[in-house]
Amino acid sequence: MFTRVFTLFELGFGRNQSSSTSIFLSSPPHPPLGFPGESFNPRIPGAYPVITTLARLSHDCETRECDEDRQGPCSSPPSVLSESTSASAKGTSSPQHASSRRMPGAYPDSIRLPSNSSIRRNSTWAERRRAEEALLRKMRRDEGVASHKRRCRACKWANRQSSSTDAGVDDPHAHGTQHMHSPERFANQHRNAARDNLKTPKEEHIYARVRMRRARRRAEMKASHDPLEEDPVVRGHGSGTPLEEGSHRQAPDEIVFEPAPQTQPSLDPQQEALMACFRRYDLKWNTLKSGTLQAGTIAGEELPWPVREGTQYLQSLDAVNLAAVTEFILHPERPGSENRAPRQRVKDELVRWHPDRFDTLVLPLVLASQAEGVKALAQQVTVYLNEILKDL
Repeated sequence: MFTRVFTLFELGFGRNQSSSTSIFLSSPPHPPLGFPGESFNPRIPGAYPVITTLARLSHDCETRECDEDRQGPCSSPPSVLSESTSASAKGTSSPQHASSRRMPGAYPDSIRLPSNSSIRRNSTWAERRRAEEALLRKMRRDEGVASHKRRCRACKWANRQSSSTDAGVDDPHAHGTQHMHSPERFANQHRNAARDNLKTPKEEHIYARVRMRRARRRAEMKASHDPLEEDPVVRGHGSGTPLEEGSHRQAPDEIVFEPAPQTQPSLDPQQEALMACFRRYDLKWNTLKSGTLQAGTIAGEELPWPVREGTQYLQSLDAVNLAAVTEFILHPERPGSENRAPRQRVKDELVRWHPDRFDTLVLPLVLASQAEGVKALAQQVTVYLNEILKDL
């Protein structure tokens, strides 16, 4: 016993000794203890015992072969379908009995194969499972189509038409339509209708929001229609200037609808001319903002200046003064003045005549020779508007 313990000590901790001899080079006094068939390799210092196959077989084996000998082979995996609807991919198995094919790679009585093996991928059980899943999907799809046919009134009528055609009955209402629809086309229509009818509540909510948004957009477009464009006074073709002609350019075949004459008290010539100035002023600004005019094609006199004499053609620069601008902007008969306060009307004009906006939007359209003078006069209009706003 003492010799055996000393031998283990030599194996574990005596590797670096300078001794040229070892006790393992000579035969031991008695056979080593351990399992039957246990052997040592004395030429490898620190080697562990090696158990041979004979030693393994002498103990209780826990391998797959022993499990099969004690318990027998395992059954096949459960089927995807029920017993009433189970069928083989090739139609050889009976509906009452499930198939007993083994599934390789998952049971003790089968061969272990890696998951990416071509044998396992192309095995019989995988083909059967795929066939059963495809059959189950087809049954569900056919069930949906059948339920749609039962509920759809048009499908019932089509079925009656097809049955009457097959029976040889001549339907006077179906004359000329018997060969229009094929069975494949009917099947596709049923399948698409069944798919479209299955909408989730979230999808229905989204569709409702889209419909509401479209209706609101149509209402806004209808409400934003500018009645000034239909005014016959503003739409006159006698001016011939590019700024006024750009507002009524139409297609050659476009129909022009003139507004119906309205029965209202006639205005005196002066008041009617004043209202025409207001309409012309707003229409010219809308044309400038539309972007339909070419650069460098408008004279400075044709711009819509905020004075009564400058809405059509400005005759003199002296006409643009503080009193004339105040009278034109704050006139009580100006269209839309009843719904806006005086300060708001002045602020709207300041937005139009702001130097940054005017230099970007209007000044490029003016003739190059008049650009400096127009810019100086526009800045003077801005000064007048600021003075009016301070007094309000």
